Amino acid sequence: MKKHVYKYDVIRIVLTVLVVIGHANYYNAGNAYGGIYIADQMSAAGIADTAFHGFAEQIKQLIYTFHMPAFFALSGTLFYSQLKNGRFNSVAEVVKNKISRLVVPFVFVYLFWNTPIKIISGYYSQSENIWKDILMQMFIPTNMYLWYLEALFFDFVLAYLLCKYAKKTWMINTTSFAVYMAVLFLERATAVTTLFGNPLRYLLWFVFGMNLNKYGKVAKNHLNRFKWGGVLLLAALWIIGYYGLEYLPHLVWLAKDLYLASVGILIVWVICELVSERLTDKEKQLISRLSGYSFGVYLYAEPLNYLFVVLFVKYFGLNFLGNECGACFLWVLRIVGTSLIAVFVVKLLKKTNMKLTLY
Repeated sequence: MKKHVYKYDVIRIVLTVLVVIGHANYYNAGNAYGGIYIADQMSAAGIADTAFHGFAEQIKQLIYTFHMPAFFALSGTLFYSQLKNGRFNSVAEVVKNKISRLVVPFVFVYLFWNTPIKIISGYYSQSENIWKDILMQMFIPTNMYLWYLEALFFDFVLAYLLCKYAKKTWMINTTSFAVYMAVLFLERATAVTTLFGNPLRYLLWFVFGMNLNKYGKVAKNHLNRFKWGGVLLLAALWIIGYYGLEYLPHLVWLAKDLYLASVGILIVWVICELVSERLTDKEKQLISRLSGYSFGVYLYAEPLNYLFVVLFVKYFGLNFLGNECGACFLWVLRIVGTSLIAVFVVKLLKKTNMKLTLY
């Protein structure tokens, strides 16, 4: 019987919390298809932003240096275990499995949750053709949170093909790195996010996770010697990189993208490994249950931010956002409120006993 690895449950929970925090701070959120622009309204009304909101924005920027690469690394880690255990025998089997687990929830959540909430919040209020914009954003999801599902679907397929045809680890690593570099330089040169830019960029981190699984036992042996000292060392290296890489003469953006994500992922993995080792049986059961809600929170929490911000301004006014207490209150409300509603939605869906993967 396959042993349950509680470390991965802890990682899921930590990363989901980071995502919710990262999504709880924007006042402006828009693209070519629509948006809400509360920060612009504040500026036009002469209302200065708060120190708290600025601090929360700094926290968000720190989180964004590694949290999405870490999500892909976690998927790569679990996928490598599945491949070792003979879970998939063909690319068609991978595609079929990931359509049900990623594409189906993408379509369902986008059409029946994300879109209605955005319409109610006024996201498409300036749209000349609302249904065209809705469909365009669905088929080109590069600038909304569900891009993760699209990218992950393609990365599962690409990783399987790499493992099948490249086979050797160095070839898989080199290919994923070359693709990553090509996409980053192309998009930076053209200032355009390509349709397959996210899948190709994050393939590197998916493969990174596969390597974490492959060499995990070796890393764990070293970890047992350092324990929390290793976390402190990695944290120090991350801080040095965050500030020190700014002084590079060229390619600061690339160095930070690679270095901060890599070290950030390792910090999360080591912390969660150490925490999982100290869990009691009851705590393991609790962690496992909470982990079961992580995907649902990712799917259903984020769109509620649009509604929370718009309703907050409607009933409390823009001036309240220029108040430290008001900004703090909204931030906490968005984190706690969107998460609780998402959990409630998941509970409702579980009661339907639908065979679709919707949480």
